[in-house]
Amino acid sequence: MRRGRDDAVTSTLPAAQAACLATEHAVQRARLIAVLLAAGITWSLRGLTADPRWLVVLLLAITAAGVAVGLTTARGPAALRLLGVAAFAGDTAAIGLALWVINTNPADPIWAVTGLLAIEAAARWGARGAVAGGLLSASLAGWWATMAYAAEDRDLSVESLVFRGVVLIVLALPAGHLIDQLRREQVRTRQLYEASTELIVILDDDRVVGANPAAADLLGRDPATLRGLAVRELLPGLPPVVQLLARTDAGEPASVDLPTTAGPTRTLAVTAQRSGERSTVQLIGRDVTAERSREAQLRHQALHDVLTGLPNRTALQERVNRALATDASVGLLFLDLDGFKAVNDSYGHGVGDQVLQRVADRLRHAVRGGDAPYRLAGDEFCVVVEPADTATLDRVATRVAEALSDTIEVEGCRIAIGASVGVGLARPGDDPDRLLARADAAMYAVKAERPVGRGAVTSP
Repeated sequence: MRRGRDDAVTSTLPAAQAACLATEHAVQRARLIAVLLAAGITWSLRGLTADPRWLVVLLLAITAAGVAVGLTTARGPAALRLLGVAAFAGDTAAIGLALWVINTNPADPIWAVTGLLAIEAAARWGARGAVAGGLLSASLAGWWATMAYAAEDRDLSVESLVFRGVVLIVLALPAGHLIDQLRREQVRTRQLYEASTELIVILDDDRVVGANPAAADLLGRDPATLRGLAVRELLPGLPPVVQLLARTDAGEPASVDLPTTAGPTRTLAVTAQRSGERSTVQLIGRDVTAERSREAQLRHQALHDVLTGLPNRTALQERVNRALATDASVGLLFLDLDGFKAVNDSYGHGVGDQVLQRVADRLRHAVRGGDAPYRLAGDEFCVVVEPADTATLDRVATRVAEALSDTIEVEGCRIAIGASVGVGLARPGDDPDRLLARADAAMYAVKAERPVGRGAVTSP
């Protein structure tokens, strides 16, 4: 669990500092294991008696404690690099002391422990560290071997010394090259993380442990104040993380509105993915405010008449379909303006358009709160009445006809416009087209029976 939290916190830092910090955490974990092993071995061999081996354990423990303090206080890559050098020096001193106090038996493979220094140097400084650490390890191994052979009055061949050095360098070099590659990849990843314009938030046990600069900008908060917040405090309205993971797997991001102190509300499309430890989750939020606004505009244009702003035939069909699907009582008024062709012929289409706009305004004011007017085409309009029965339809139709019976003044001209109104009430098994056709037929029956220019109402 701790490993996941360290990685999550590291990922929120600048790339260079993140790389140094991740390395120190990894080496520190290995060092703590070494302290425990050294203490266990010394205990099994010497107990609590005064023995130089306990000095090795003490030196390793002091180095581990110093690094632990340094990791909490070091700020910036330079301080972390200095901490790494100091820690490496402490580990070198501990291994050198271990070689000094252990009996010098040429057959003892203790010399191989110096290879840990080569690996540690490779972890910190890559391939160059592997070579430098390998040479240091070879020097310590050669020094120990020389003492061991001299204690037995035996000669140590140059080939044996060279072999030890080459083995240690060869073991460390591949690790150094691999670490160089991983570090470059890590730096690239961190740079993308920092430069991303998308919100990236890292959670551990549903609490924020890191966020990129874009997250702080989108949320309008200081990055330092985000740490430790519950995800619901950070993004109100976000589904639980488990549900969000399932939705992400299904390709359905969650939409979250971000209230702002100034300007319109911003909308994020948020996805989630596991990151490292099972409790660590990464949230990615993309600002889709402009995209959703364009979609809303396009949908509005697709469902509304440009001239009058009223919903169009497509919107009418959607409304009636919804009502019929719920078995709601719904009725239609079908309106055709009387004498409108003469207006276009006499005054021109510009005046005719203004007349249609005035008609739309009067319809909006004439219908009840739950009813809605629509423009179908030309001088044909429709009103959805819901809930409806025969008496209600007749009352609303009368109000609409009266509202359109008054003259309309446009550009100094007083134009008399009326409307023929047909009504249709939904029946079992109806669909929008059938209901509209019935109201349309009723309207034409009215138009055929009444003088042009006067409003009238009829039922089929």
